[in-house]
Amino acid sequence: MQSLSSPLCRRLGGIPVRFTCTRNFHGSLTPNELLNRIRTCHAKHGCWNLKELPIIPSRIYPTKAITNTQNIRQFSSLPKTSFIGAIFKHSKSCKFESTFSTYSDGTISHDQFRHEPPWRILFFGTDHFSLASLRALRENLKDSTSSLVESIEVVTINKKCAVRDYAEQENLKIYPWPSPVMMEKYDVGVVASFGHLIPGKIIRMFPYGVVNVHPSLLPRWRGASPVVHTILNGDEVTGVTITEIRPKHFDIGPILIQEPYYLTEKFSTFELRKILAAKGSQLLMRSLLDLPKLERYEQPQDPSGITYAHKVTASMSIVDWADQTRDQIDRQHRALSEIFMLRSEYQDQAVKLFDMVDKHTMASAVVQEQIYKRFGDSHVHPGTMIYISKEKVLAVCCKDGWVGFRKIIHKKKMTAQEFNNGYLNKSKDRLILLRSLSNTLNKYIFRVRV
Repeated sequence: MQSLSSPLCRRLGGIPVRFTCTRNFHGSLTPNELLNRIRTCHAKHGCWNLKELPIIPSRIYPTKAITNTQNIRQFSSLPKTSFIGAIFKHSKSCKFESTFSTYSDGTISHDQFRHEPPWRILFFGTDHFSLASLRALRENLKDSTSSLVESIEVVTINKKCAVRDYAEQENLKIYPWPSPVMMEKYDVGVVASFGHLIPGKIIRMFPYGVVNVHPSLLPRWRGASPVVHTILNGDEVTGVTITEIRPKHFDIGPILIQEPYYLTEKFSTFELRKILAAKGSQLLMRSLLDLPKLERYEQPQDPSGITYAHKVTASMSIVDWADQTRDQIDRQHRALSEIFMLRSEYQDQAVKLFDMVDKHTMASAVVQEQIYKRFGDSHVHPGTMIYISKEKVLAVCCKDGWVGFRKIIHKKKMTAQEFNNGYLNKSKDRLILLRSLSNTLNKYIFRVRV
């Protein structure tokens, strides 16, 4: 026998219930309105089969039953800002069934629902960001002094990926994606950089739902590429968030716990993802330590803070020399160069630039002196490229100064010196003009501020 302290019962003010979905319901109820409906149905039918009663069709598919009017009265104490009041507008109708025996001490017999660790976990993930969390769970399982994880099984894609390789190495049970509803018993699902929406029928398998490890401070940067957008936008603080997931949409679920990370250095996407993956795995383990309490006090995301990190596309790597500053091009390079090299055009042919030079080198007396000797105080057209021989750098003029690159691809991969010998030295005035191509970064990303 266990006390009525499941996440479900806590959400309903301690009321033990069991839900069975019956029909669609469109509307919104406050807890007090719900209480009145319960009383009306009981007076009308003399039982707790409440076909008119709406409740959410998400991870709350309890395992207990309403048993007496004393429990029902507890609804009246629920605040309107509670979980129920907040999500009823997305609800469906369900019936309550009195199916479990109760005892004089107020406890109920139930063997499947756990109220504390160790947890039986089903993990969803694919890449190296996911791997950090899976590895932390696995190490906890191996640690005989810890008691957070009892078992781990894995859902991942059929293709070769970091999570699949690790799961096979550790002899973890693997389910392919898309996967049917597994009949094994789990307590909670964990998602990290999975890339696929998990349907409600799978979320409903877990008494504690499915929690997600997200590398941003939600609701900022919902979506597929939060780290890229954090760097593109020049955010001074990012972090990791543990949320509950919801079907049909990414990153909209309530927040369980967050931890900020202040960006005191200039990271690339790869570097920052690695840092946030480690911090996310640590925060995940903290959340599992006190999961029931965190779910009880979960917080909805603030709609006023929502920004979107849409999937990265090749067009985002195009440089608009006339409209982008040195700082913006630097952020663009750090955010995207490991996915797409920065792109421009010369004589209607693609040019790719990489191995960007830091701003201190470009601001050095050696570089500035050579630029001044070439142009003096004259206006230089954005996109103009010259060779800085003393630093072996290709310098390109942009909106507010010059940026530099040590390597270029134009028909083939070349160093700055090789490109100078093959193209710049053979051109008029020993320079070329790269075309300024418009992109959407200024409008949709660089100007998205906290």
